[in-house]
Amino acid sequence: MAVTELTLDTAKPQDRIEMVTGRQGDTATVIRVTVLNNGDAYDFDGKYLEFAMVRPKGDAKVEWIHLKEAVVQEGSTNVWNCTLPEAATAYDGLAKLCYFVVRSKTDESFRDSTQRFMVKLDASATAEVHVGYYSDQVDKLIREAILLTEQWEQQMKAQQAAYLAAEARRDESYEAAEAERGTRYSQAEARRDKTFSDTQAQRQAAFEQAEAARQQTFNTNEADRGRRSNEAVQAANQATERANDAAESVEQAVGGNLDPLFRDWIDAQKDVAGGLVSYDKYQREMVVADGETLLKTGSTISVKEKGLEAKHVKDLAEFRGALGLGATTSALPVANGGTGANTIEGARQNILNFPTNDELLSYLGLK
Repeated sequence: MAVTELTLDTAKPQDRIEMVTGRQGDTATVIRVTVLNNGDAYDFDGKYLEFAMVRPKGDAKVEWIHLKEAVVQEGSTNVWNCTLPEAATAYDGLAKLCYFVVRSKTDESFRDSTQRFMVKLDASATAEVHVGYYSDQVDKLIREAILLTEQWEQQMKAQQAAYLAAEARRDESYEAAEAERGTRYSQAEARRDKTFSDTQAQRQAAFEQAEAARQQTFNTNEADRGRRSNEAVQAANQATERANDAAESVEQAVGGNLDPLFRDWIDAQKDVAGGLVSYDKYQREMVVADGETLLKTGSTISVKEKGLEAKHVKDLAEFRGALGLGATTSALPVANGGTGANTIEGARQNILNFPTNDELLSYLGLK
């Protein structure tokens, strides 16, 4: 009995393929397999092991073989013995796909397979097949090895060609990508430069417009300030002239000459309704009492020198009112030809509506 020991892992780290050799038709070929799970002993609690292979059947045909009863566990370990039956060794040749399958005793759908291995069966004189010389079998093995080598070389050449083609495509793609990236970079740089230039031009134009507007506003403000300054100076000069004229008129009035101050106004109010009574009309309409106070010479009536005194007037205020001088004994009102004041500044303000010194200084911006 020939025993071949294998160690197979369900994680399938296939770095090499094990080979089991036997004779066609033998039923004493035993495979003693140690099953691992990623390097550790496989736990077969509730599980069992089956053997599966794709065997040659002649005429380039193959057949699937599944063996359950032929696989026996050694105790409760992860070591199993598989005795290949006649059904597995009926034909000579190389079974390239052989492996063990872990099955569950309770879950029919559970499958967990090991790495694959190969079974090589040589021709037997007792088998119902053509048996050639041993050298024929060697030549066949050599031819198969050569064929496998050639296939491997062709596969390597195809992989090498595919690798070189992929490298060429990668280089072309890289060069194309680099060219496209360079183009996009140049375009982006051009757009950035143009945007920067346009922005600078817009900023310069906006700055010039703002400067022009500022200068125009400054010129307008300067012209307006000059105009208002000239108007203020002119108004101040006019006010000064009026103040000087008023002061001169008041000084003349204080000195006894009221003609410059009241002549035009009195003439405008003479002998009109609600106005002043002229001296001529007064002379014509005044009743002469006893000649003690008034003298009449022809059509002219005059008051004697010192002929009219306070004792001759019963009510001085009423008398002044009758004369059109205002019914008061204080300063002669403006409405009756007086100044309504006892000071020069009061006369200026009452007659000419002239501002006070504080108001004039505020108006001129000096206070």
